[in-house]
Amino acid sequence: MRTTAAISVLCLAASTVRGQSVSIDHQPVGCLVADHFPEMTACFTPSSDVARARLQFRAAGTVPWYFVEMQAGGACSTAVLPKPTAATKAIEYYIDVASKGYGESRTQDYAPRVASGIAGCKRKGIVAAFATTGAVKIFAPTGAPSVPAGFSGAGVTTISGAATGPTAAASGGPGGSGGSGGGGDASAASKKGNADKAKVESGGGGGGGALIALGVVGLGAAGAAVYVAQKGGEAEPTPDPRPTPGGPGIGDVSFRLRWTGPADLDLHVQEPNGNVINFLSPMSTTGGRLDVDSNAGCTASNAPVENIFWPTGQAPRGTYLYSVFYFDQCNDGTAKTFTLEVRRGSSIVETQTGTVSPKQQSRQFAYVY
Repeated sequence: MRTTAAISVLCLAASTVRGQSVSIDHQPVGCLVADHFPEMTACFTPSSDVARARLQFRAAGTVPWYFVEMQAGGACSTAVLPKPTAATKAIEYYIDVASKGYGESRTQDYAPRVASGIAGCKRKGIVAAFATTGAVKIFAPTGAPSVPAGFSGAGVTTISGAATGPTAAASGGPGGSGGSGGGGDASAASKKGNADKAKVESGGGGGGGALIALGVVGLGAAGAAVYVAQKGGEAEPTPDPRPTPGGPGIGDVSFRLRWTGPADLDLHVQEPNGNVINFLSPMSTTGGRLDVDSNAGCTASNAPVENIFWPTGQAPRGTYLYSVFYFDQCNDGTAKTFTLEVRRGSSIVETQTGTVSPKQQSRQFAYVY
């Protein structure tokens, strides 16, 4: 529900790039919020073969490249960038990874826009998760400014003398063995450090730090996407560890939302560890992900659906909290009735219904897995 038709394919389908044994699974970011620390996530397969992973970045149209090292958290890794300034229109980034066997893999180049707030990101694709405070270690080539053009120096520590950008694959340099992971012209790196991911919640779960709501006040705890279930008991697709345009995915557990009309509803799911999955943070280090997101940018679907799922063998045990937020009326200002389903594999194990008004959060539901 956060993507335009032109960008939705990129957002729903992970960008997967294979090297000599390591593949990169990354949902491209379409928008960053200015003056906040963006966080990006990628999953690597096999994760045990990763020697180092980096996010190469720069403001669009500038030189040189900088990078941040991605911090592992199981099969997935995260990176936190310096804060882009409000004057920056867009950045460029790509992710590269080196295997222990010295193989190199990288994604294609991406160029997300920078907006002054969440509302400005509404029609620009998946919004990068972000934090209001953070500490970021960046790597810069010899002679480059310590603070990249288009970014704030707040919370930034710079290591100079690194090999960055497309030329780094053959050179080494600070920040990991074997160079920067090559090829192509792309960007954006980040380091998680102690920055807290922006969570859409008013209480419970999650880490510290200032809360970032989606441009509105009163978002409840929980995070996850919503999906409209198929009717008539039709067969569901086999679970796939990567989101696909065909979605919705199934696996250990999935949460789905359905409703009618052009309005833009969002479902938020909070994992047992407090991490929130939603359009703002569509992929978790546990493997959970948002793979279907309907009515983005008020581009209405005949059967709007959202889905968050965990592939088989990856869902954490514990209590999941889920709820619905009425994000945008899209010329349909009435309260909306919704249905939420919890599935184990293709079987529906719990169903909840309710009504939510514009710019309001529904009650919160709990499911123990």
